[in-house]
Amino acid sequence: MNYYKHHIGDFIRDTSRLTDSQCMAYLRLIWIYYESEMPLPDDTADLSFKIGAKESDVIQILKNFFFLNENHWHQARCDEEILAFRAKSEKAKNSIEKRWKNAKKIRNEYERIENEYERITEVSVLDTNHKPLTIINNNTSDNPDPDNPDVVNSEPLDTHVQPIEKVIVPYGEIIALYNECCTDLVGVNKLTDDRKRKIKKAWLDDDRHQNLDFWRKFFRFANTSKFLTGKQTPWRANFDFIIKTQNINKIIEGTYHGVI
Repeated sequence: MNYYKHHIGDFIRDTSRLTDSQCMAYLRLIWIYYESEMPLPDDTADLSFKIGAKESDVIQILKNFFFLNENHWHQARCDEEILAFRAKSEKAKNSIEKRWKNAKKIRNEYERIENEYERITEVSVLDTNHKPLTIINNNTSDNPDPDNPDVVNSEPLDTHVQPIEKVIVPYGEIIALYNECCTDLVGVNKLTDDRKRKIKKAWLDDDRHQNLDFWRKFFRFANTSKFLTGKQTPWRANFDFIIKTQNINKIIEGTYHGVI
């Protein structure tokens, strides 16, 4: 632990008989105690060397402010603070894990909805199994009985729809361009089904995206962002992050190039 409550009044009262160097030695022993979250080993020579104090002073401080138990010097106040810190840390850890589970659940649900949307909007061949419709032709030249418009020539209407040409998305080429241009981002080793869905969504999102030259320029521009490349923070963007349609627009608009 890197923080503890230092009660100035208690410290002044308890150390009033110590010299300045002994006070400093006492403080440094406490700092070692808190930093390691462990009682001090029963090795006065080593402790003296670590805190830069006389061994005789260290021995007297240990005898007056600590108690020896199982070859370690304990300090009641330090033990109490460390136990409280660990309890608080454990509580915070549990809270973070709970929030993480909830966030993961929400993310999974979002991905499920997104995948369902992709499935529904998947470009496919239309169902051509339509029955011919009968149309009424009232043209008297073709009507065998012009005086009776109810008598008509019935001809089947060809309602068969030509299949829509399936959109060809260059998944491999886009991945290759990413690895070629985004050398400072996390590389891609595998083209998964999830990545195919994201690439297809981005490809169909805008007519401008249906061009490999666009992706080459886009990836090169993304690789110039200090934020995305991890030059400002330990985090680095990956392919799955920048291929999302909402992030594509942000990158194009320079949102991640101005992050400090």
